Amino acid sequence: MLLQVDGVPKIIDSNFDTMENTNAQGKSSRKLWILIDSIETTTLYDLINQRPLCIRENLMISLKLVHLIKQIHSRNVVHRNISPQNILINYDSSMSPDQIHVGLIDFDFAWIEQPNNDSSNLDQVKDLIVNNFYRVPQFAIQSLNTNTTDKDIEQINSDQRSRTIDTSFICAILFWMITGRDPKCSRHENGQAPHQLNGVEDIIFMKSISEAGECVTKSFMEHLKLVFDRGFANCKQQWPLLELEYQIRFMLELITHGKSSVDSLLASSTRTISSSVSTESFIRFVSLIDKIKNEFVNRYASAESIRWLNDYNWSDDNQTARNYDTLVICQDRLPINFELTRNSDCKKCTLEF
Repeated sequence: MLLQVDGVPKIIDSNFDTMENTNAQGKSSRKLWILIDSIETTTLYDLINQRPLCIRENLMISLKLVHLIKQIHSRNVVHRNISPQNILINYDSSMSPDQIHVGLIDFDFAWIEQPNNDSSNLDQVKDLIVNNFYRVPQFAIQSLNTNTTDKDIEQINSDQRSRTIDTSFICAILFWMITGRDPKCSRHENGQAPHQLNGVEDIIFMKSISEAGECVTKSFMEHLKLVFDRGFANCKQQWPLLELEYQIRFMLELITHGKSSVDSLLASSTRTISSSVSTESFIRFVSLIDKIKNEFVNRYASAESIRWLNDYNWSDDNQTARNYDTLVICQDRLPINFELTRNSDCKKCTLEF
């Protein structure tokens, strides 16, 4: 099922099919053995302990993990038990972050989506899925009472098979790489998510500003907060894989290109920008909105008292990115909406404001 997935060690041979039950308890007198490919790499846990990684490396590892999980999900498999100890990393100081190779092991609690699946299959393992690194909301202890209906139970079972379990784990991995703290659970005793705990935001801010610079740190922090808000949320609010991929790519653009200056400011009379762009270029255009706004203020600040009121009020999806802001000129306030839309053939982008 996962034979063609690059990043999942291959089983070369096993005696599983030849094992025979020899006693009343259905246990075999023979020991199970499995022979897999040789793994010449290290775990993410060991890599982080060997040397600290920068935020760009953290994001790139998360993005590569998204790509791997996408392949696994395409084979109708949900891993459900991701941790730093079972993520394999091939990466050293001589390589660029783009060259990082990510693998994944430990599919003991994976859910295989099949037409004949029933809830009894899940019941056999759900009480055993205890991940000390992070317990997703779907596997938090839930109390059932006399008012619990069969429909409620089926919903719980459905949630515990959800593909968003893996995206929640990816967010937990990103949180751990940046802060050095195990998230443990989605909500602590005080009701706060891991990224809302005392002191954590300061850790993230200091690491962000040292790498991204002041010009993009606030925007980066807003997006990272959004990633964690939904990553540590309940099943209904957790990230679909493609949307999480988009957010990580966007943050990579901010970190990678945020420090570079804008060569030329687009004329204020320009209403539309159209060019042939790839998906990567589309994300880059989004980061340019911030740069355009900063350059506009820098150019005209000497003549007028001018500033943006709400610099980073963003909303976005896979098709459209929007920035709602107010330009304050002396006593006047001008609401401005930046909107960047990718058309259906993904060949052009249009920016309106």
